[in-house]
Amino acid sequence: MINLPKLYAWTNYLKTKFDRINNSQLIINQTDLKNIFEDLQDNDYPFAAVVLPSTKGDARDEDNYGEINQILVFILSPTKESETYDSWYNDILLMSTAIEDMKADLRDQKALCDQPFNSIFKGLDLNSFHTDPERNFLGHDGWSVSFKVKTMGY
Repeated sequence: MINLPKLYAWTNYLKTKFDRINNSQLIINQTDLKNIFEDLQDNDYPFAAVVLPSTKGDARDEDNYGEINQILVFILSPTKESETYDSWYNDILLMSTAIEDMKADLRDQKALCDQPFNSIFKGLDLNSFHTDPERNFLGHDGWSVSFKVKTMGY
């Protein structure tokens, strides 16, 4: 399992590292996200939600046990019922830039030992990134990205 205190710290790092993410929080599931949305203010958006990862065993043998952690991140803003297509497009474009910046930073975290979160992302599977647009997801638009991180000995 991924080191949860470090994942929590990375979640907070998102809102300080990227100027296109105004707030972030570690969540357990969709119900958490719905409750969090009720408390957010306009200046909290775009908002990044990091879902606690699911894990799958990945052992070479009984002495070399590891796990593959599936991490999911949402970057979202409220759906605006009366917005124009151009306004919606500009919001989606802004959040897509945040997603791409985050993915580039994750690649750096994996590659460079002096990065603050190298210890949890050194097992990042670069081929596992999957990005989806989100439209009216719990009343929000934006993007989700999932990726896998292999951990050993947790």
